[in-house]
Amino acid sequence: MRVVFVHGACVRDGSWWWHRTAELLQERGVPSVAPALPSCGEAGLPGGVGGPGLPEDVAAVRQVLQAGDEPTVVVAHSYGGVVTAEATAGIGPVRHLLLVSSYLPEVGQSLSEFGDGSLAPFLDLDPDAGTFGVRPELLVDTFLQDCDPDVQAQAADHLARQSVQVTGQPVEAAA
Repeated sequence: MRVVFVHGACVRDGSWWWHRTAELLQERGVPSVAPALPSCGEAGLPGGVGGPGLPEDVAAVRQVLQAGDEPTVVVAHSYGGVVTAEATAGIGPVRHLLLVSSYLPEVGQSLSEFGDGSLAPFLDLDPDAGTFGVRPELLVDTFLQDCDPDVQAQAADHLARQSVQVTGQPVEAAA
């Protein structure tokens, strides 16, 4: 068995966000991987206007899922659930989806449909650049209030500006 971790929006370096769980799994002989999401600038192309979006994130996760045939559990956080919904559709080895504070859209739904249409107060939108991100001053109180101080101190280094287009792009398949 293996575990594939899919991180949420506005961060990079999924391996860092999941490292404590990955270490516990590895101690038990369970390998894991956290694919890079291009819309967060993790594939060498900057996020933003004309940059990668949901289709590229889905393709990156599908590539990892198709790279092995062992039974797979996919663990997704927040926006990662949107990516996972489409990326795991029809992938035989995927046995379970574990969604952590996540979304699971149906075909044709987009992330923007999960809310009232207003921007969350902890996000910062740059319409000219076509990106959004977490306001660093609100990171700890919004997302990391129950983490130890070492994690809180390091987390800001793992924030990323993400292509805002991912919020309106609907999934084309759903697991």
